[in-house]
Amino acid sequence: MVQGSDDLAAPTKLAVVIAARDAAGTLGEQLDALAAQDAPVPVEVIVVDNGSTDATAELVHARAAADPRVRLVSAPEGRGAGHARNAGVASTDARWLAFCDADDIVAQGWLAAMTRALAHHELVAGPLELDRLNPEWLVESRGRSFATEPNRFLDVFPAASSCNMALHRARFDEVGGFDESFLAGQDLELSMRLWQAGVELHFEPEAVVHYRYRPSLAAVFAQSRRFGA
Repeated sequence: MVQGSDDLAAPTKLAVVIAARDAAGTLGEQLDALAAQDAPVPVEVIVVDNGSTDATAELVHARAAADPRVRLVSAPEGRGAGHARNAGVASTDARWLAFCDADDIVAQGWLAAMTRALAHHELVAGPLELDRLNPEWLVESRGRSFATEPNRFLDVFPAASSCNMALHRARFDEVGGFDESFLAGQDLELSMRLWQAGVELHFEPEAVVHYRYRPSLAAVFAQSRRFGA
């Protein structure tokens, strides 16, 4: 994770928050992808262990020992991804926040694209690339439009997915962060409150995430409900 300088609106720090539960099989790829990228501002990567029973915590401890920009936050209650993401945000003083998932992979240039966009926009989302991590039949059965175009939930308000979103900390705090009472769709509900607060969503086409569908049909359907599909 190479850090430099750029003509941003104001010096700041970006915290990338990753909620993880039993993610030892995929998290390493995500951390590798982040570590290989340039960033025009200081970056920290916060992995929030949300009650894992596998080697997720051990994996993050090993990465943190090699790279001080990576650190582990424990949220052992297992109260859901919204709780984990809020815990990660509470642990940092960063003025800019980004969220991605433990089972996806950010594309090359994701950090740079997000930081450039955050210099001019308070809320940013990006496209999801589906072919790298998924079989063709699954991609074709689900369709691609939600991944390549800005999402408008029920054609009412623009929505960002927590697997590929970034925003200003001040706005996140202003609306109260993720609603932990939601078991799914916390990102859609947060997007709605940000929209109601007058925050405009910017869709940044260069902030790409390689997105992984869930491995079973039942899990895919549950994932669909999460995204309102």
